[in-house]
Parts: sequence; C-alpha cells; structure tokens
Amino acid sequence: MMPAMDVATSQEVSGGNMVGTNIAPVLAPVLVPVPAQPGWPTETDMIVNPVTKRIGLMSQSYLLRDIIHKTFDKIRASLLFHDAFPNAHDTPTLISEFLVSAAAESGGTGSMDVHARLLADAEYMAQMHTLVSFPTLDIALLTIS
Repeated sequence: MMPAMDVATSQEVSGGNMVGTNIAPVLAPVLVPVPAQPGWPTETDMIVNPVTKRIGLMSQSYLLRDIIHKTFDKIRASLLFHDAFPNAHDTPTLISEFLVSAAAESGGTGSMDVHARLLADAEYMAQMHTLVSFPTLDIALLTIS
C-alpha cells in the first residue's frame, strides 16, 4: 500500500474556483477480497456505447462520473506533490488505489457499492481504468521484463 501523504483540502474561493485538493488516499483493505454479490446495483454498472462498443465518461451515471473526477484530482495531486514521474509498473496500482479511495470518500448514494465492486470485481476495475488512463495498462505490459 501507498504511504500516507500530507493532506490539502479543497476550498472554494471567489468566482467558484477550487483551490487545493485532497491528496491522501483512504487506505482501504485492497488485499482483502470482498465476496462478489450475485447482482450489483444498477447505479454501479458501466454504460457501453452500443455503436462504438466503447466506454465513455459522459455516458456514465452521475455517481461514476463523480468518482472518476475525484480520481483525476487525486492523480493530479499525486503528480504535483508526490511523484511527477511515477514508474510505469506502479501506475496501474496507484490508479487502482485512487479509484478505491475516491469511491470510499464519495458521499453519493451507492458509492460504497462502487467501492465494494472495485475491490471484488477485477473486470470492473479494468473498465474503470480505461476511463481514467487507457495507455497505462499498455505501458505497464510493455515494460515488464
């Protein structure tokens, strides 16, 4: 797991701009498997474009978009304050940790279902990875020696 980092919280300033972001991931038990549920709630499902067969951010539910945007903020903060040039092998793990912590921190209805599904369903985690950073999985696979 990633070591704890300093925390900077978001604050709204004049004009509605946000300053700062939370860079400390919630350390969730990533290694503890959560029993898979027979049917996940529909708000956790990823929506695939029927024509292109791609997963797009704008076609997802508000809950999933919120979690993805929180993940983007965590990635940006990590790049700015922790490691501007992360190792390609570590990047997929970092993204997974940021996705799990963003889902745990999200206050939306159903966010804990997304959190549990991210921990239990590897295919779901891979689909969420494509929304956050598609090339990282390819880079990690290319750099394995």
